[in-house]
Amino acid sequence: EMDANVIEVDVRRCPECWKLKLSHEPIRSENECETLADLSDILSYGEKMELVLDLKEQGLRKEVLAITENLRFRHKITISSFLWMELFKMSVFGRRKRFGLLWDSGLKNIPRFLVFCAATLIGVGSIHLDFTMIMKDESLVMYFKEKGFEVWSYTVNSEKEIELARK
Repeated sequence: EMDANVIEVDVRRCPECWKLKLSHEPIRSENECETLADLSDILSYGEKMELVLDLKEQGLRKEVLAITENLRFRHKITISSFLWMELFKMSVFGRRKRFGLLWDSGLKNIPRFLVFCAATLIGVGSIHLDFTMIMKDESLVMYFKEKGFEVWSYTVNSEKEIELARK
């Protein structure tokens, strides 16, 4: 309905059944796990649009790479995370080349030039910023674009915000 061309999902492992599930928050019980979609449930959308898989926990990288590396639309899947070391390990040991580095300056007091250095070292193609960060400091977008990165926003929750984010 909102003409989205990208779906971003948070990926976690259920501690009970060990399946990869879609959940923003940690999975606390088997009952909760049963109510959540599996990662495999969302993958078919990759034929129609971009997918961003946000790894929320350490230790998911090998399985996510194994699941996504042989898909015919793997070029439309970006793996992102706040866990920069996980991205680094994936970039070194995997064939995948589409990574996105998540950065929230409110949670991590890291200067933008260090984010640039980390992104370059990891080899990401995109920097993912909280939409509120962009609204507070629009120069962030230009800074990273001038350095050769795509800039994506997350926490875009309304049609008005989608229109602003497209600019």
